Amino acid sequence: MQSSEVPSYSLSKQAGWLKVIAGNFGELSSAIPSYTNQFIYHLHLERNKLFSLETSSEMEYAAFLPLEDGIINDQEYQKGELVYFKMEA
Repeated sequence: MQSSEVPSYSLSKQAGWLKVIAGNFGELSSAIPSYTNQFIYHLHLERNKLFSLETSSEMEYAAFLPLEDGIINDQEYQKGELVYFKMEA
């Protein structure tokens, strides 16, 4: 799969973009077959911009910060960290 074949979505207010590597985002679907509800997104946020993702209490989520430090849910994380979000009981 070439980069140009990966579905992408421009975030509102020029906040950045999201590419759907696997799974779905809204009406966008990756060409990679998916047999579960799992998804992988490549998210690029411009400095000082926000992104919000509606979540389900039945799924687990994680984020990786490859290039920059970031703030997720009001907590600071360092670049290179894998942030895991626990399911709520």
